[in-house]
Amino acid sequence: MGVRAESGGARLIASGEITSFFGAPVVLRFDDWAFAVRFSFKQDDGDVRLDVKTGDDHAELVAYNFDEGRGTAEPMPLVRRDQWGLWLHFRVFRYGSTADHTFHYSMWAMELQPADP
Repeated sequence: MGVRAESGGARLIASGEITSFFGAPVVLRFDDWAFAVRFSFKQDDGDVRLDVKTGDDHAELVAYNFDEGRGTAEPMPLVRRDQWGLWLHFRVFRYGSTADHTFHYSMWAMELQPADP
């Protein structure tokens, strides 16, 4: 028996928890959507911040100084495809001084109306 999750008119297309491998970037590929999300984590002397670059078939997220359970406050829009939009909601944790980060993610899809972003 399959399970289908929905919330606020959106459909959950993927969710999970991943820990990076020796601090390397993590790539999530959503084959049904021909879309990929690349997460990387960096430390510097600056503030906590997230750099996001998106294209038609990918998004690149660089999380700076994400050590204490940081993430999105609400789902973040990534791409619009025809009448559908993809959103990402996530939290990132780092335990101790390891280079690895653990993150929890939910990827959502929702049918859009012509006036929606």
